[in-house]
Amino acid sequence: MRNEDRIKIGFLLFDGFPMACLTSVIEPLRAANEIAGQEAFCWSLLSERQQKVQSSAGVRFEAEKSLADCKDIDILFLLSSPTSGFDNTTVGNGALRSLGRHGTVLGGISGGVFPLVRSGVMGGNLFPSIGAMRPHFWLSFPKSTRVAR
Repeated sequence: MRNEDRIKIGFLLFDGFPMACLTSVIEPLRAANEIAGQEAFCWSLLSERQQKVQSSAGVRFEAEKSLADCKDIDILFLLSSPTSGFDNTTVGNGALRSLGRHGTVLGGISGGVFPLVRSGVMGGNLFPSIGAMRPHFWLSFPKSTRVAR
């Protein structure tokens, strides 16, 4: 596998994101690279303006890139608390919509579904919110269409 064939994954972090979710996603990617004997997946930590971000456990993470600098990302996962959002919603939401229109796969992990849906990128095509976030999700987005599992 050549380097340009790697899947580039970005993790857009917001203050209050659950650190366990981040490590639970990165560790299998690291293991897959090790088993494959090559870097099939590469990842970077992002934040809105490349600022440091604090997890819900109080651990601070330094972003490698800003949201504006991730146009080459194949997959972008948002990680946040349910109440987190962009400091500049117009620019942040616009950046997500632009990435989605240009082929970046977007997803939310844990509370990351909240800023993702708030951005308008879902366009009414919602999926069920699972786990502990379900009640808060439906309270936050009461006009959303519930999808049967």
